[in-house]
Order: sequence, then C-alpha cells, then structure tokens
Amino acid sequence: MSAIEIASLLTKANELKEFDFSSADSVLSNAIVLARTLFGAESPHVVELGNVFFKPIDLVYNTGHYMNRVYWNEGIERLRRVLKAMVYELKVAETQASVSLYPPEKITLKWMFHHVSIRWWLFIAGLLVSAVSLGFSLCKLMQ
Repeated sequence: MSAIEIASLLTKANELKEFDFSSADSVLSNAIVLARTLFGAESPHVVELGNVFFKPIDLVYNTGHYMNRVYWNEGIERLRRVLKAMVYELKVAETQASVSLYPPEKITLKWMFHHVSIRWWLFIAGLLVSAVSLGFSLCKLMQ
C-alpha cells in the first residue's frame, strides 16, 4: 500500500506544470509526511526532502530570469530522486522480510557450506587441529 502511495506522488511530481508552486509544495508536503510515517522522523529521506526547494531562497530574481527555471528543475528532479529511493527501499525491505531466517528442518553439510561464513569454518578447523595436536602431545608424554 505504501509503495502505491509513493508511486502516486511520483506520478504527480512528473505531471507538474512548470512553476506550479502550490501543487509542487503539496506533493512535497505529502512526501515528507509519508517519509516520516514509513521511515521515521530522522530518516535520510526526510532530511533530503527538507532540502528540496522550487524557488531560489538566497536571492529574488526577476520573473524571466534563468535561475528561477534552474531552481525549479533541480527541485523537481531532487523530489523525484527521493521518491524513487523511497520506493526502492520499500522493495528491498519487502524482499528481506520474505527471506526465511529460520534454518531448515534438517541441517546438512551442504546447507552449512552455503550458510556458514568462512570465519566459522576456519575457527572449527583450528579447534580440530588444536585437539589433534594436544592428543599427540599427551600420547608422547604418557610413553
């Protein structure tokens, strides 16, 4: 459901008319609320959306000045990028949630080979080598 809402906002962002600031601010506000709800108030998406501006904030340019268009285009593009990143993060989270975290009913060497890290295999091999060498040392001492 959340990915559908984000996709809807992305569609609205793609359909914005140039310099339609009220519609752009509406899409941005909805995106911020959705990002806070889905990812938390401290998420990078919320921070990034807070840095989206459709007008110059440092200077006021004449109506036909090219910088107005530059800020508009950059603001819309940044909004689109953040919305696409939000959709991607939701897809990744759904994929990870669907992966089984429980071991199978029967653990085999093949399953262990694919799911146990090399660090643990080396640790086990080290224990075996230590046990064998300790056994040889004890045999020599007993003679």
